[in-house]
Amino acid sequence: MKLKALVLAFGTLLLVTTLASAQLVVTEINSNSDATDDWFELTNIGAGSIDMTGWQFDDYEENIATAVPLLDGDLNGVIVAPGESVVFVEYDADIGGTFADQIATFRSAWGGLSGVQVGMHQGSGLGRDDGVSIFDDSDTLVAQEIYFDPTLDPPADNHAGEWVGATNIDSAIWDPTSGTPSTSTPAFNTFIAPTLGVFGVISASDGGLGSPGVVVPEPTASALALIGIVALLRRRRS
Repeated sequence: MKLKALVLAFGTLLLVTTLASAQLVVTEINSNSDATDDWFELTNIGAGSIDMTGWQFDDYEENIATAVPLLDGDLNGVIVAPGESVVFVEYDADIGGTFADQIATFRSAWGGLSGVQVGMHQGSGLGRDDGVSIFDDSDTLVAQEIYFDPTLDPPADNHAGEWVGATNIDSAIWDPTSGTPSTSTPAFNTFIAPTLGVFGVISASDGGLGSPGVVVPEPTASALALIGIVALLRRRRS
């Protein structure tokens, strides 16, 4: 009986680990940068790498019909390691040039961002009272962050930075002390105003504050084991 329980616990842990590998969340949004075009950050808070090939972005409308691919500089997709944060910038057709040119401009505006993956998309920009919606390669909405309260009438008419009490050129950033970012729809509960030097926040060339590409702690093995044990106990009680 003990062996059976051990096998079940191990199997449950493997299942939880597999599920955790798909936990990619929105952790930063900048909807009004003067230094570059709009951008957002995604973080893998799971235990396994995520291949984002074929993934797509739309804004608050979360419409797969108008969603656009998330692309890296080489147009080959992006692999996101556990605990890694990657950034996607809107491509500005009016400026022109290659993806690499505009990515270089973004990196320069934020001090280089050595080691940070920066990709692009050719979709809509982020405006006031908007959001980021991410679809995986099966067209399933897997991550979203909305930077306004849709229950307000009239809406607050804020950019992401203003939504958290900062300036309109600042980012709204996830507070890693507040717990796991919500994956519900809408999700607008764990973001705060950036403070220089806190949670990796730096200043861009336009004076706006943000922390593009800052890595957040990944779930520990002990945390995953605890989740597995809890799941096993619930299963045995049902």
